[in-house]
Amino acid sequence: MTGLERKAYPKRARNRRKDGFMALDELKALYEKSRGKVIVFTGAGISVSSGLSAFSSKGGLYDRARKKFKVKDGMTLFSDRFYRKQTKEALQFFAELSLQARSASPTSTHFSLVDLEASILRHVTLNVDGLLLRAGANIWDPVKNPSGKTIEFHGNLQNTLCVSCGDIQTLSLLDTTKLKAGKEIFCSQCSNSLRPKMMLYDDHDGELITPSQVWDVLKADLLEAQLVLWVGISFEQSASVSYYRRVLRLAPALKMVVVNPSDEAIWNLKSALSEIPGPERLSSVLEESDRFFKALVGGTEPHNHVPPHMHKRLRRVVASHSSSSDGSSGPGGREEQKLN
Repeated sequence: MTGLERKAYPKRARNRRKDGFMALDELKALYEKSRGKVIVFTGAGISVSSGLSAFSSKGGLYDRARKKFKVKDGMTLFSDRFYRKQTKEALQFFAELSLQARSASPTSTHFSLVDLEASILRHVTLNVDGLLLRAGANIWDPVKNPSGKTIEFHGNLQNTLCVSCGDIQTLSLLDTTKLKAGKEIFCSQCSNSLRPKMMLYDDHDGELITPSQVWDVLKADLLEAQLVLWVGISFEQSASVSYYRRVLRLAPALKMVVVNPSDEAIWNLKSALSEIPGPERLSSVLEESDRFFKALVGGTEPHNHVPPHMHKRLRRVVASHSSSSDGSSGPGGREEQKLN
């Protein structure tokens, strides 16, 4: 992919009629009818209850970036241009975000999504906090794990990328601390400097973070799908709107439902569309993700169950931890030890 799209949309005048709004029970029935043919997109809203900030909300990541770096728009810090002009400052800020994500724990939503992997076509997350991986998600990789069910569309802050040789490694706690202190970290394969594997706006390295072939995977999924859920996504960012449009273009007759505790999400989306789909194609359920998944599939609290695909990986983590005293092995740190 070529990086996140950045564009502003005018707000459409609201129509307060309830057309297009669904009751949770209705969506549950629709989900059961579509079981096995569902695609789920998730955004920052699913990690809010873990203590992490959303991007666009008041006091969120853009707001904090704006105040910290005294820029007009906090979104600037997540752009390729800022990263290349002020690399040290950008990396320090990303290291702070990585440390905050390390200190958070996966929510019941993250664990429910892992359990759902066996009964959905695909899960696409726009989040970069790494909480789904720590919850046990089977992460898609075009080479290493093409059968993975969860796609980290924007990458993962807990991984590093070498743009010279393409090597991807886990970002250790030690290296995160170095970045926060303004120091560079280097690739163990070719000795060039590393960057977080996180997609930026207009990212020149986007193809290394999320290869374009991911859309070939999604096209195949959409041919089978009967329902697409957009959970915890505010649609205030043009990137999420562009994904919705692309899905709509690939599968124009597909039923889609926006799940968000605020009706701002559905109105933001409608404001960005030149033609608004009718309620038979686009609906909304006003609910928080944790309560939504609990009602939908029973919800799953954090537990010690480890999915089969995680067994080898966790054995490696345990072995690595037993020979290390800094607690930085693996993306989960202390939380991953707890998962074991």
